[in-house]
Amino acid sequence: MPRIANSLPHLPPRFLLLALLCLLPFAAACTPAAQGAEGPAEQTLSMRQFRFQPEELRLPAGEQVQLTLDNLELLPHSLDIDALGIHVPLEGQEQKTITVPALPPGEYELYCGVPGHREAGMVSTLVIE
Repeated sequence: MPRIANSLPHLPPRFLLLALLCLLPFAAACTPAAQGAEGPAEQTLSMRQFRFQPEELRLPAGEQVQLTLDNLELLPHSLDIDALGIHVPLEGQEQKTITVPALPPGEYELYCGVPGHREAGMVSTLVIE
């Protein structure tokens, strides 16, 4: 049985390179970013040693953000932002992703609502800019 590769004409490498270069603009136009189908921005907020990392969470104004909450400890923690009605409990070493809605510029207090954690300094600021 003949092999397909043997039945194709041999193409010089420069022809293949030229064909590839001609197709690149079309491939770029088909990407999701080029079509405006880019998903929401993504950020991670970690919880460790009664602190949030980063210490100040900055998110873009007017855009939804996928925020991954990562509890790196064995103790339970939570993310609480009263002004936004966000209250997300996390068990030890649990990870959750939430969607933060598009917000106008401003600052919001965030804290851990587990009893005693806020008092221990587990407080931070969400800055929308």
